[in-house]
Amino acid sequence: MPAENGLATLQRLRAATSFTRTIIVTAETNPQKLAEAARSVVFGIVAEGSASEALFHAIRRVNEGDLWFDAETLDWFFFRSTQYI
Repeated sequence: MPAENGLATLQRLRAATSFTRTIIVTAETNPQKLAEAARSVVFGIVAEGSASEALFHAIRRVNEGDLWFDAETLDWFFFRSTQYI
């Protein structure tokens, strides 16, 4: 995002409306930034380069009111980044 970074955009979106269900598609692997995104009321995170079915699944699940994080993101949260959350 040229004008501002993605986290700033998420925070601005969250401040503007409380009912937007956001899914981000990201190439980010920094566990601190992923954890910050998750805390910014993101309903789903999909790793860039994931199969399109992963994004479709995330959209369906988030639309149903669930949270959805792909396996790569969960791997970072539970096995590599516990000190960041």
